[in-house]
Amino acid sequence: MNGKRSASLIRPACRNSPKKRRMLQRHIEQQMSAEVENIQSTNVKGACTLKKNIEKGCVNEKSDNKRRVLANISNAKFQKEKSKCQKLAEKRKKCLKSVKTVDKPCAKRNVNACISKWTFLLLSVIPSKLPVETKEGQVLTKNIEIIEDIDEKQKWNSFAVPMYAKAIFDNLKQREAAFPLTFYMHRQLDIGAGERTVVVDWIAEVQEGFALTHETLYLAVKILDHYLCNHLCLRKELQLLGIASVLIAAKFVECFAPRLDDLVHVCAGEYPRQSLIEMERKILQGLEFNINIPIAYSFLRRYGQCAKVDLVTLTLARYICERTLQEMDFVVVRASHLAASALLLAMKMMGLGGWTPLLNYYTGYQETEILPLVKKLNSLISERPHETQRTVYNKYSDSTFLEVAQIPPLDPSEFSDG
Repeated sequence: MNGKRSASLIRPACRNSPKKRRMLQRHIEQQMSAEVENIQSTNVKGACTLKKNIEKGCVNEKSDNKRRVLANISNAKFQKEKSKCQKLAEKRKKCLKSVKTVDKPCAKRNVNACISKWTFLLLSVIPSKLPVETKEGQVLTKNIEIIEDIDEKQKWNSFAVPMYAKAIFDNLKQREAAFPLTFYMHRQLDIGAGERTVVVDWIAEVQEGFALTHETLYLAVKILDHYLCNHLCLRKELQLLGIASVLIAAKFVECFAPRLDDLVHVCAGEYPRQSLIEMERKILQGLEFNINIPIAYSFLRRYGQCAKVDLVTLTLARYICERTLQEMDFVVVRASHLAASALLLAMKMMGLGGWTPLLNYYTGYQETEILPLVKKLNSLISERPHETQRTVYNKYSDSTFLEVAQIPPLDPSEFSDG
């Protein structure tokens, strides 16, 4: 009806005057534009109303348009957090590029580790239940387990580099694959496992006498084993090889390494000064100067921080771990695996329970993976050491180290079948 009437009004106007015809045409265009604006505003209001209803959980419609809007709203938080993570990752890429000692594959692993860490930190701020997807107009939620950031309390300590601590230890754990060790004694012609045990016990005595750090002791033994794994050594030069390994490790770890003449003196004049220098050069060339070997002591200190154990438990774990240095059976065990097993045995001996989800996250080991080695370590400390390897036992029997060597080991029946 309205269409017919408007058409009848236009025809006489068109016959009478072009001016009136243009006026009517503009009027019709204005009416059409007004209708378009009305439609658009209605759509906007409808979208806003739909968004509010979605947030209240009152939407039950199943149309494609509403499902599309719902999906955009439900994923908005994830997109926001993702953009934050990408910005943080770009900053860390620039920092990693400035470090010359890190190769490209290593830098790439560090970037991935940093991204995963900061994703976890950002997700820990938002609620434990987040919308992740939509189905038939309903928001589905997923529980996210929040893992404690153990480096948060170390922000004040610049030496602990809390922002990169987890990435550093993840990188160390991956580097273990580059330093494999095997049972090499069958390839040695003039020495055996007994001679190695004696020289390692003597290295532990030298470390204690010069008040060197435990990192120096562990690294010196690693250098010794890696050299013997690929090179022959005569029995008369084994002590020289041991003291040269101590010299290299001390230069790498200590702020002030022992004097060369002092190291020659502890060998009771068996070797001249120049022989020690030549052996040091031979070891470095044999290892291609690649002596940044991951050691169990570093992992143990990190895992003890994750477990929040007291000083007695941590010292007991150090004793268990240090007892393995003299044993040939533990040469092939990875440093991180050994550290996790020593800590778990110490926690069980002190009645602190078993493995926790936090330790599982930061170590990367399940309790079932390390339990066989824990039993083996318990058997090791159950036996009194021989006279030729009592240095570590005597050291940890002193009150300085809380006499943890006197703590009785577990009974084999106390281990669960799992």
